[in-house]
Amino acid sequence: MLLKTLRMLFFYRSTKPNEHRKSCLTFGFLSLLLILFSNNVRAETYEIDPLHSSIHFDIDHLGYSNLVGRFNDFSGNIYFDTDNPSKASARLEINSASVDTGYPKRDRHLRSPDFLNCSEFPKIVFETNSVELANESDYKIEGDLILLGRAKSILLNISLNKHMPYPMPPKKGIPTLGLSATFNIDRTLFGMKYGIPNIGAKVQVRLEIEAHKKTR
Repeated sequence: MLLKTLRMLFFYRSTKPNEHRKSCLTFGFLSLLLILFSNNVRAETYEIDPLHSSIHFDIDHLGYSNLVGRFNDFSGNIYFDTDNPSKASARLEINSASVDTGYPKRDRHLRSPDFLNCSEFPKIVFETNSVELANESDYKIEGDLILLGRAKSILLNISLNKHMPYPMPPKKGIPTLGLSATFNIDRTLFGMKYGIPNIGAKVQVRLEIEAHKKTR
C-alpha cells in the first residue's frame, strides 16, 4: 500500500496539469502520512499509577549485605496495542532527589555529586527502543537509560502480570496493566565511580508497575 501511494504521488506530479498539481500533491501527502502512522492508531496510552507502583534498587555494600533503596517520585506512560504487543513503547521519568534508603544522612550523600548529582541532573529517564515478545506474558525490552546526562542502552525482562478492567473504585472498569521488571546497570558506565570497589558497581533495579488507560 505504501509503494502504491508513492507511485500515485509520482504519477500525479508527472502528468497532471499545473492547476491540479497542488490539490493532487496535497491528497497524496495526506494519504502517505495516514499510512505511515496507521500502525500507531490502535496504541492506547496507559498512565503509571505511582500509588500502586514502585522502583527499588539494591547494591552490594562491602560484601556483607545488599543495601536496598527506592525512588518515591516518578511518572510515565506506556503505549500499548493489545493486538500487537511488540509495538508497545514506554517512557519513565524519575525525580532523582526522591532517592530513599531510610537514612537521611546517606540519602543526602546519594543526592550529592558523588552519586546522583541531583542539582545538575534532576531527572533519570528511560525510553524504550524495541520490544520483543518472548511468550504470551514475557517481554524483552531494549531502551535508553539517561543517568547523569549519559544515555546507555539497557535490557529489561518484563512480565505482563495482568491486563484487565480495574475491579475497584475510583478506577473501576478502566483497563489496567500490571507489570513486573528487573534489570541491572553498571553505574560506572555513567561516570558514577564513588566507593568502587567497596560499594558495588552493579545496581539491580526492580519495577512493579500498575498503569491505567487514559480516558481523556
